[in-house]
Amino acid sequence: MDEDTGTSEKDLTLKRFRVVDLTRAQAGPVCTLLLAHLGMEVIKVESAKRHDFMRIIPPYLPGEQNLDSSGHYAVFNHGKKAIALDISRPEGLELIKRLIRISDVVVDNFASGVMEKLGLGYPAVRAVKPGIIMASLTGFGSTGPYREYVAFAKPVQAYAGLIELTGYRDGPPGEPAIAMGDNFMGTYGAFAILSALVHRSRTGEGQYIDLSMAESIICALPEAIMEYGMNMTLRNRMGNRDPLMTPHDVYRCKGENEWIAIAVSDDMQWETLCGVITSLDKHLSRRKNQDEVDRRIEGWTQNRTKSEVMKILQEAGIAAFPVMNARDLLEDPHLEEREYFLESDHPTAPGKWFGGTSWKMSDTPVGTQRRHAPSAGEDNPYVYGDLLGLSGDEINMLIDRKIIF
Repeated sequence: MDEDTGTSEKDLTLKRFRVVDLTRAQAGPVCTLLLAHLGMEVIKVESAKRHDFMRIIPPYLPGEQNLDSSGHYAVFNHGKKAIALDISRPEGLELIKRLIRISDVVVDNFASGVMEKLGLGYPAVRAVKPGIIMASLTGFGSTGPYREYVAFAKPVQAYAGLIELTGYRDGPPGEPAIAMGDNFMGTYGAFAILSALVHRSRTGEGQYIDLSMAESIICALPEAIMEYGMNMTLRNRMGNRDPLMTPHDVYRCKGENEWIAIAVSDDMQWETLCGVITSLDKHLSRRKNQDEVDRRIEGWTQNRTKSEVMKILQEAGIAAFPVMNARDLLEDPHLEEREYFLESDHPTAPGKWFGGTSWKMSDTPVGTQRRHAPSAGEDNPYVYGDLLGLSGDEINMLIDRKIIF
């Protein structure tokens, strides 16, 4: 796992690459989780002074509320190893540099400038290992007037234009229920790291990856950007509707808070839908009369369960899927057959409840890292002893001095 010498066609799981993971919260851990899914050895570095604060975010199992039992932390950190180290002290800084020397990738998502203050900016890291690949995930990147601004996903989503487009036409901007910016940036970060590893395999050169959450979100909004760039017009919020498809909405079904999403793309599908829902008139202009079309559709769906509606419309060739909640997903037969949800062997939060990868490969197993999310410092013996060669006495001395925990 030292300098890259190329990857054989058979060795595509990337097991020989080691990642020093200095990330916390969600965006960075998503990035390194994807690398763990691909088989890389990811070593998460935390300090007793500054644990990853996701460790204190619920859910917890009843009676199991501690730093090692957060379901939120477990989702984004399974498949990794973990050490506890105070890198703000000279001895800790030297240990992390020794670990970097035998690794391939360093990932952080601290605010811009923090790594430099710790003595781990890219020039310092490259001096330790010239071929290192270092990725820094920040709110606004390492350059520009906003580079030092405090950033979390939801405010950055507002800056990037996502919230402006979310919501109903006559309502205020809407906030997505999840931190989409974290997931975008984490995914792009993993992709960039893989690209840099390919580059290094060909040239022997490492490099620095400067990734901006704001720009990651803007990448997902090409239609709105293009519309203004071409025509100087701003796209309006549309709720569940679509600029091309009609009908395109969610409709109430039989039962409490049960809904179905239906989308019709062309005249042929529209005529098919009218044949199923006889209260619809295929000669009615569906674009000009969307409210009336939606009213008639819901008059039909509300007397049927969402599963019944999906079966009827899918058999007719209409895109229709239930609005699923967490219970629905965990019990869904399609996801069960594809083995999407993995079984956690977490000591305080076991069960089949966290997702694998969204892709399958015919010859290379991915997304099967079933090792539980590590407790704080769980892999200290392996990293400090096996990898760095410290003796038991040396490790105990560092523990006594609170350099490692």
